[in-house]
Amino acid sequence: MFAIFHSTRKSSVIAAIGISDAKQGRVSPVLNSSGIGTYPFQQLNSTCLSQEMFWSLWSWLPIRITVYQPTLLFTSEEHGYSLTTLFTKVENHSPTVIIIKTSMGEVFGAYCSSPWRKRNEKAAFGSKQGYFGTGETFVFTLLPEMNKYPWVGIEGSTSNDSKGTGLFMAADNYMLVIGGGNGQAIYIDADLRFGNTDTCLTFNNRPLCPTKDFEIQVIEVIGFVGCETP
Repeated sequence: MFAIFHSTRKSSVIAAIGISDAKQGRVSPVLNSSGIGTYPFQQLNSTCLSQEMFWSLWSWLPIRITVYQPTLLFTSEEHGYSLTTLFTKVENHSPTVIIIKTSMGEVFGAYCSSPWRKRNEKAAFGSKQGYFGTGETFVFTLLPEMNKYPWVGIEGSTSNDSKGTGLFMAADNYMLVIGGGNGQAIYIDADLRFGNTDTCLTFNNRPLCPTKDFEIQVIEVIGFVGCETP
């Protein structure tokens, strides 16, 4: 699958990358081309995303990220159904995009703004890290409908319970969670087989699939070349 990018965003994103990144070829081909037009991205080999889905997702990303080449860090079809393996493949990359295709054909996921290795860091007073991440994190649906659910703090929360609006990312050896407060936008078990989705205060989202409980057919994690964290 090739994604197509229009270069009208070119002038607004060049300042967001380093010259060394451009010289080393880690940025999108659009920055290595002149003029206005469309340019193919490298082949992503996603089995979850159509070209239309990819373009919608790409348009939702922070502009500074769209200059980098997307790369498939993890796919259950190749790497198996293990949360431990997933973390091994992705934990030093930031940001990442999680894509889930259910056994019923729905496609949804999350843009995760912080590296997953933060799950192992200690919080204040030496306690284990709970939620982490930033307000750039968002959840989305791609099939049957395309919707983006950003952090409620971007537009101002309408909820009286502000304690639940900053719960972006959480994980341990047994589960991965996106969003919180009166529910979780995405919950995935350690076997990457089953999950749950519900409305949560962080994103004020609808459940990302109609049945709420879902079985995972394929799960993929996309990263960006040059965005590895030390």
